[in-house]
Amino acid sequence: MLLSKKSSIQKKVTILFVSVVIICAVGFGILTTRTLSSLSNEQLSSTKMLLQNAVLNSMTDAGKLSSERISKLLEKSFAPVFILAKTLVETASTNEPLSRDLVSKLNQFALEATPTISAIYSQCEPNGYDGVDAQFIGNDDHSSSTDTMEIYWSNEGGESVFYPTEDAKDKYDNTKDENGIRAGEFY
Repeated sequence: MLLSKKSSIQKKVTILFVSVVIICAVGFGILTTRTLSSLSNEQLSSTKMLLQNAVLNSMTDAGKLSSERISKLLEKSFAPVFILAKTLVETASTNEPLSRDLVSKLNQFALEATPTISAIYSQCEPNGYDGVDAQFIGNDDHSSSTDTMEIYWSNEGGESVFYPTEDAKDKYDNTKDENGIRAGEFY
């Protein structure tokens, strides 16, 4: 045995002191390990949260920037179309409509001036623009077979191509495709 009755008091006190120091060191080591582990977990959680917030903020900023760019692109793309629509509305309502040939040319020019759109059209109800549909029977340059003003221009490989409308009733087709878009909608 390490200590016996004959061992000196100095030896007993030394062993007791060393034992207390070892117990304290082990206890301090365990306490330090637990504290460091807890601090490490807190630091990881904090870092993870900061990183998530930074990524979310970055994604939000990128989304806002993309949204602004798309809005500007749409405004730029639709500006000529709105001008054309306003022109047709104003000229029809003043009883001084433009000629159908000129309306067709305006559609073509608006398409050519706007490289971000692929097609443009102006379609009217029977006698809805100039009230003289009957005068244009058989004129495929700007009128349908039922004589309504039906103008459709498409950009194909950088060239403007006019497509006569075979049947003006197609614009009333409510049949929906697999994407839920009406067949009568051309976008």
